[in-house]
Amino acid sequence: MIKLSSDKHWQQPLIIWLMLILPAVAIECLEMLAGIDVRYVRSAILQGEWWRLLTGHLDHLGWAHLGLNAAFLVLLLTLFKPLQSWAKTLLLWLLICLAISFLMLFLSPQLQWYVGLSGSLYGLLIFGLVSDKNYALGLRFVISLIVIAKVMFEQLEGASAQVSQIISGPVAEESHLYGLMAGGLMVLFSFATKYLFETKK
Repeated sequence: MIKLSSDKHWQQPLIIWLMLILPAVAIECLEMLAGIDVRYVRSAILQGEWWRLLTGHLDHLGWAHLGLNAAFLVLLLTLFKPLQSWAKTLLLWLLICLAISFLMLFLSPQLQWYVGLSGSLYGLLIFGLVSDKNYALGLRFVISLIVIAKVMFEQLEGASAQVSQIISGPVAEESHLYGLMAGGLMVLFSFATKYLFETKK
């Protein structure tokens, strides 16, 4: 009798990917067919439409923008083991999204609207990179510095014009910075929680 493999390591990353990308696809379709607007819009949020703090991260400038973010998410879920638990990663993503939105709301009043997963993906990137002990510490440190340098360069010089052309709109560099900050805070919180838990044993 042939015993089927019980290796299901790909299932949880697939669940995460579907739970983030399918709503984004649905939003794009609803925008095209019904003109529904769920973007992060500063004025609307201040008038009480708080749901935009989350839905703006699932909205996109178009299919090319969504495709790039979907591919980036696949890469993160494939490379980093700490991001392969669907419940933990979705909670992490939710907290990062809310942190980004509140930071934009209070620190970037000039940013009137925003769409896209990229800010939250930067948060997941730094969390996965720092937390994944399958990679050498030196490698994680160097790549983290490269990611931070890239985001800081964007703050000074702006994002690549080629990227703006591909996604058919402006890149909100602030979201990348806030995503990086939120991911870093989640790393500190995770390490502090583990430390406190271990000291109580």
